[in-house]
Amino acid sequence: MSVITWVRRKSRLASLISAPGGISVGAALKAADANLAPMRQEAMAVINDRLNTLSTIRSEDGPTDARVDRVYQASSTILDAASPFDLAHVSRAAHNLCEIADSHQYGRPFDWRVVDVHVRAMSLLMSLPTDDTAARDQVLQGLYQLAHKKGIAQKA
Repeated sequence: MSVITWVRRKSRLASLISAPGGISVGAALKAADANLAPMRQEAMAVINDRLNTLSTIRSEDGPTDARVDRVYQASSTILDAASPFDLAHVSRAAHNLCEIADSHQYGRPFDWRVVDVHVRAMSLLMSLPTDDTAARDQVLQGLYQLAHKKGIAQKA
């Protein structure tokens, strides 16, 4: 009879974590936050610029389909700019608008009030205190209900 023996190899990551002189997870997160801090102002400028772009697209005349594509692009940029920072609610609101724009059927009318509501909601979310999660959640629930009325199912 033979016996099979498994030789477990320690992963490189496990070796690095156990090595003396390494960095703790908490210290690494603090360093990452410090490295992101200078980029926060740039991200906020991008978000504000795209919110203005969304308002401009809303008020323009022109082919609906091309304008809806631009709504998707602008809200996607907001999503990308907000994601690395403590703007999760803004990211979710931008994602919600992306879902609505993405579900638009070409050649059909688009309800531009949806863009207005999302622009106002994202502006509100950015102005609320960071510790007011109840109010932020309430704003998001309203946006989700709006998307539901437009036939968008929220993914968990």
